[in-house]
Amino acid sequence: DLVSWLPRDARVGQAIVYYNIAAIYAITNDVEKAFKHFNLFVNLFGKTQPAHSFQLKFYLDLLDGNRHRLQILLKENFGHLTSNKSFVAFPTLTHTLSTNNS
Repeated sequence: DLVSWLPRDARVGQAIVYYNIAAIYAITNDVEKAFKHFNLFVNLFGKTQPAHSFQLKFYLDLLDGNRHRLQILLKENFGHLTSNKSFVAFPTLTHTLSTNNS
């Protein structure tokens, strides 16, 4: 079931404002303030948030460098779509080329 962004009441409208502020802080790399406003959004919006909120949460976890928290979030909410394997970091093409040329 998709969750609508349309505010049902003033509380949900305020939650959406906090979400937008969190997105602005994320874009400007102020992760601490982004997390603060994202948490206010989650607390006000309620148990089920729209898909956009997951995208912002993923981005914040990546900015924060917390892969473990991101993996937990993916397994809890999208376990039916993801494998049970951990993320594996593959060497970049640049790294591979520089190693082969040495």
